[in-house]
Amino acid sequence: MGASRWIDIIPGCVGTIEIEPGTQDGPTAEDINDCALAVMTALWEAMAPLYEGSEEFPPGVSIDLSNFIEPGDEPPYGGIVIVTFTDYTPSGSDVIVNGDLTIDVTFPPDLLGTFEEAISASLSVSCLPGETVDIDLTLSMFMEDAPYWQTLQWSGMITVDGREAEIDQVMSDWLAMVLEATTPTDGMLTVRLTGADDYDDAFFYYAVVAEGYDLTNPDYWLGVAPTNPTISGGTVECITTEFGTDTPAVFTGGESYDVGGLIDVDRDGYPTSGDYVFGPVPVFVNGDTLLEIPFPMNFSPVP
Repeated sequence: MGASRWIDIIPGCVGTIEIEPGTQDGPTAEDINDCALAVMTALWEAMAPLYEGSEEFPPGVSIDLSNFIEPGDEPPYGGIVIVTFTDYTPSGSDVIVNGDLTIDVTFPPDLLGTFEEAISASLSVSCLPGETVDIDLTLSMFMEDAPYWQTLQWSGMITVDGREAEIDQVMSDWLAMVLEATTPTDGMLTVRLTGADDYDDAFFYYAVVAEGYDLTNPDYWLGVAPTNPTISGGTVECITTEFGTDTPAVFTGGESYDVGGLIDVDRDGYPTSGDYVFGPVPVFVNGDTLLEIPFPMNFSPVP
């Protein structure tokens, strides 16, 4: 809303124009920051599945990875990722985002060192005072297989209708959101055996230890399969319990564990000839976690 104006006319005198100070037209600095943060939130929600190893993106988001080489393929890794928003609304928001966003990703050699993203976009937004958000950012952070978000640094700018957002404020708020979303939480561990179609009615036993510990030593067992889980239709699913109880075991988020055990074909409670043993199979816990173990992968017959 602009400044207020009126004409004050006094009979017999020259008319005067009075101007009352008012607010500036267009979005405020707070509006600009909110709009910039909303768009960065949309970017995080679009990209988060990739960081989790998934390609199931939210409705209204499509990602072109045709010019991107993922870790696990032949190096060098990286390349161009194009994110397309089509009437996309970030969680907990009324904002609607449309347009394309381009990310030029550079991975360090051997996935150890500085990971970098150059982000550029011109996006349209609605339900906010701003209508166009332009992004020209470079993000960098340390990684060793996965990014360490707490090392995130940034440079560049975000503009809303041609006016610059306070980049440090916006990115600090955004980083706090990302850290909260990526901080591992404690949870239970469910182990699912699949593909054991020839071994219906056999028992499935396993134990869980801290990464690198001896799976054959009960002193190290942090959790085990519940009592006599039985394979049916080639599969069985167990919530891991505390050793010696029926209480579900809770594992520390952000920690890695090893799982190992056997398909007990003769149901005698021991690994004997004709049974199949497996492990160690690693699992990283983040909240309630599912570990799927397909047969015959990771399994060896007991001689």
